[in-house]
Amino acid sequence: MTDKEHPRIAAIRAATEKFEKAREAVEQAIYAAYSDPSVKRGEIADASPWTVAHVRKLARDHGIAADPAYAKRTATARKRAQEHAAAE
Repeated sequence: MTDKEHPRIAAIRAATEKFEKAREAVEQAIYAAYSDPSVKRGEIADASPWTVAHVRKLARDHGIAADPAYAKRTATARKRAQEHAAAE
């Protein structure tokens, strides 16, 4: 084999580069949607290729605060879990 890269390997590298650019574009679109108050947060994950949990993690890692209703539900669930554990 010569020093030239195999065409199949070159195709994988090219596709990977396109994939990375597309992933970054989706992330930027998610950040923009979170910053727009007219977009419902629940619709953001539905429109993305990722799970709700992953989209929330992306937002959190980017410094975007949790939806107040979600934060309240999470706090209530944690409190109930602690109360339940203490009662046992």
